[in-house]
Amino acid sequence: MHMRFRCTLVLMAAIAGCNGSGRLEVLSLNTVAIDPPAPASYRFDPQRCYWWKNEDGGLSIAMQSDQSNWFSPLGKGSLKLSLVLKEMPAGRARNYSVGPREVRASYALGLWQHRFTSLRGIVGVSLEKDGRIKGAFRVWMLHHPGPGLFTLFPPSPGEVLFFGDLRAVRDNDGKGRRILAETESQGWDRKSQFRPTSRPADAILPTF
Repeated sequence: MHMRFRCTLVLMAAIAGCNGSGRLEVLSLNTVAIDPPAPASYRFDPQRCYWWKNEDGGLSIAMQSDQSNWFSPLGKGSLKLSLVLKEMPAGRARNYSVGPREVRASYALGLWQHRFTSLRGIVGVSLEKDGRIKGAFRVWMLHHPGPGLFTLFPPSPGEVLFFGDLRAVRDNDGKGRRILAETESQGWDRKSQFRPTSRPADAILPTF
């Protein structure tokens, strides 16, 4: 039994290595009110994380986290995030400043979907000898809520902080590009250079 458990762990590690992985935490930046107890961040563990070089020479990274939401009768939620950075690192590592264009994210649960666009932040990446990319990020995002009663995120707009780290593998079969396309779907593409015209009221992430 012990040997079978070890083999299962090895298999899970191998699968994670082939698809990349990461850690993403979301924290409310509400400055109007705070609900007791102390504010909590909400953690996602992406099971897929890919990188590739764009046609213009830039670096793209996309990740996806699928997990069950025990607080909703709608079941599994899916969080997707994409980063489009201006250039590949000239050396082994590089830090990138983030503005309104660099990051897009979406969270879908059932028929409802929330969107997120970047405001400001920083992303740091390093190229590994095996062709993978490791990195960390801290990005202030603007939350654009969708309709729905049973969602992780609140129905009011506002700012949230996305932070975490990533371990991306090369996107050889287009899976990462498909994740990026979904974060840009329904009019949320980067070509429009989307910028919020005004800052909405702060969002409050629910306390469970």
